[in-house]
Amino acid sequence: MRLFRTLRIFDVDLYGLAAIPAVCILGWLLIIGPLNNKALALRQEQEAYNQKKAGYQQELDRLRQMDQHRQKLASQLSQTNNPLQDSSNIDGAIGVISRLCGDNQMLLNEIIPTEAPASQYYNQVVLAIKMRGTFGQFCQLMKCFASELRFMRIDTCKISTKENDGQGVCDITMKLDVFLSK
Repeated sequence: MRLFRTLRIFDVDLYGLAAIPAVCILGWLLIIGPLNNKALALRQEQEAYNQKKAGYQQELDRLRQMDQHRQKLASQLSQTNNPLQDSSNIDGAIGVISRLCGDNQMLLNEIIPTEAPASQYYNQVVLAIKMRGTFGQFCQLMKCFASELRFMRIDTCKISTKENDGQGVCDITMKLDVFLSK
């Protein structure tokens, strides 16, 4: 008596037919699945790299623009030998202030110069000025100061009027920083 029956061709074909999907499933699980995961991870890494590259490119463009601006400023600075050469001394500055006050009908009462700490490139003089005039005359004087005294900075300005004065005359006290060449 036989325990096993003899294999027939149909039975072998049935086993072969069952083995094909099993091999495909095993191939998918063992080979193609991990390759797909690796490809997905590689795509994500490539996208992150491209984003970083775009950010670095923008930073590089910004740095190039800053360098061009720096070179432009350096060339302008090299063309300027002494920017304060037209403001040679304090007497000239006081003369200009006095002339401008007279031209604008302002009464110049007092100018007190005091030395400020000197820099390597320029001298600074602080002028305390007291004058009298109308507010309109003072505004006109400020326009003249801006055009003729290029190297001057107004530190403080105090304008006061008297209550009984119907003419609109103001007492003006100013502190000016005047920058002079060495």
